[in-house]
Amino acid sequence: ILGLIAFAPIALLSLYAGSVADRLDRRHVVASSMALYLVCTGTLAWLTGTGAMTLPIIFTVAAMQGVARAFHLPAMNALGPSYVPPAVLPQAIAVSTLAGRFGAVLGPVLGGSLFTLSPTLPYCLALVLTATTLVCALVLDRPVRHAQPYNQRALARIAEGLAYVRNNRLLLG
Repeated sequence: ILGLIAFAPIALLSLYAGSVADRLDRRHVVASSMALYLVCTGTLAWLTGTGAMTLPIIFTVAAMQGVARAFHLPAMNALGPSYVPPAVLPQAIAVSTLAGRFGAVLGPVLGGSLFTLSPTLPYCLALVLTATTLVCALVLDRPVRHAQPYNQRALARIAEGLAYVRNNRLLLG
């Protein structure tokens, strides 16, 4: 159930969040999502430390993290091409993907090890790393971006994006 609660906001908001990432400054979208992650992680740390954790709170935080992830993913994925020169973009994507895989494997091991020392310690480390990401997003220089007209409504842009994906064999596999 927890996985469904965490995934539902992503499923419901992903198309709209992609439109937001295309329309607004992606650095600010990433920073906003990281701020929401900070609130979620801080809440979990505090409630774990005080022993006040309840199942409804866990479900609520999972849903909030799902909202943060729905906006974070498209904005973060689009930041790389804005900053990395096209000649090295494939290598940058490969390194980023590899780092994500290492994090997915090593993160739970590190978190579990820290938990044995103190149940709040993994949350404290997550707070530091999340705050670091938030600061990095805020201090990035504005990327050079070609202006695109956004006189369409969000739903029209989403429909246009879906049509593009449907008609692009490379994207469909």
